[in-house]
Order: sequence, then structure tokens, then C-alpha cells
Amino acid sequence: MTLLGCVGVTAPTLAPGVSPSPSAEASASLAVTASPAFSPSALPTVLLTAQPTAAPTLPPPTATPAPTPTVAPTPTVAPTPTVAPTPTATPTPEPVAQYTWAQTGVLTIKFTNISDAPDATWSWDFGDNTFSTRKNPSHTYNDPGTYVVSLAATNVGGTDTFHNNVVVEGPPPAPEADFGYNNSNDPMFSFVDLSVGNITGWFWDFGDGFDTTEQHPEHTYEFNGTYTVTLIVSGPGGDDVETRNVPVYDGADPPP
Repeated sequence: MTLLGCVGVTAPTLAPGVSPSPSAEASASLAVTASPAFSPSALPTVLLTAQPTAAPTLPPPTATPAPTPTVAPTPTVAPTPTVAPTPTATPTPEPVAQYTWAQTGVLTIKFTNISDAPDATWSWDFGDNTFSTRKNPSHTYNDPGTYVVSLAATNVGGTDTFHNNVVVEGPPPAPEADFGYNNSNDPMFSFVDLSVGNITGWFWDFGDGFDTTEQHPEHTYEFNGTYTVTLIVSGPGGDDVETRNVPVYDGADPPP
């Protein structure tokens, strides 16, 4: 900005309390002091630098505390159930078939299964075109002889077969009855069993109403006469009978 010069006017100085007179006023015409001619170029140029207006100092903003976030409660975690270990399956061993046998009757065999074969099924072949699936069977053969009997044991471990020769005995032969006697001590008779074979029982009929089951009996007759004496012997193979007429002469005579 540039300032222009002006003409200076000097006013008369009055003593305090004195009013200016009209003449004084007249003489007090403005004395114009001629000032040098105004030359704008003679004025100094004043450069005013605009100072930036300082921004008002504001108090720092009051920080509004952020709201404390609501923390969700930690969920209760259910305990992990304890899982029992899966048992290791024990493999089933292969079966081992075996049996024993005994004859329990005429042509009858009792088989006893002694196999080492858990949870097995059984298959018997008795060697005479007959079969069974029982564990411990009995079997009656039609004829005596030697038979190859097979037992097969089967489970998840496999199959095993056991073979054995089974000797089947037929019925023993029937006994043959026979006897003798003597009467050295008349009228008492001594009877002697002369039977042969497998004998388990004896039965004597002396022909006079008396009998006994002794093997070698003695008997006294009361009267003379001829008596029919019978011996019956018995055994596993059957029975046999022997009959003889026994004369009694030294006894008392029968009543008339």
C-alpha cells in the first residue's frame, strides 16, 4: 500500500483563557506554508507484509473414551468324553479235531469229542454210510468189524479232520450149558457146572420143586425116583439149557 503526502496547516497558539479576537481571527488566516511540490515518487514505499492470522489456540478435544466392549462370556466347553479303546479282536485259532471211543453195548460205540475247537460245528462219518452233527454221539452198527470213523471240526479259523479205526465187537457167543453129578453121599447129590463160555448166571431146577442159583450146588432128595434136573446158564451172548434125568435109588421110598 502507498501513502500520499498532504499540506500542513499551522494554527495560532492561544494563551489559556484568551478568546481570539476578530482581528486576530483575520490575521490568523491560515498561514499556508508552501510545501515542496508533492511528488508521489518522493514518498517512501512502505511494504507491508501481511502476517498470517494465527489460528486460535483451541483446547485439546476431550477424548471421549471408547465404550468398553462387552466381552461375551467364555462358553463352557463340555469335557471331551473318554473313548474306550477299541479292543483288538483275537483271531480264532484253527481247530484241532480229536475223539476217543468205547464200546458200551452189543455193536454200540460211544464217541467222546476232545477237540480243541472253540465255537465249532461237527461232522461225523461213522464209516458205514451213516453220519451225525452231534458233539458226542453214540452209534450202533449192524455188524461187527473195523470201521474208519472221521470227525471234522469247523470254525472261523478253518477245518480239521481226525480219522481213527474203531473196532466194533459183535455179541459174544452164547454159553454152552453142561453139568455132572455124583451121589457118593446118598441121598445127597453134588452137582458140578461144566458149562463153557461167558457165563454170568446159573439156575438149577432139581425136578422135585426145589431150585437154586449156585454154580455148584448140593441137593438131597427125600424119595427114590428119577428126577429131571435142568441147568440154565446165561451170559452176554445169550442163554443155554441142559437137562438130564437123575435116578435116585438110595433115598426113602415115596409114600404109597
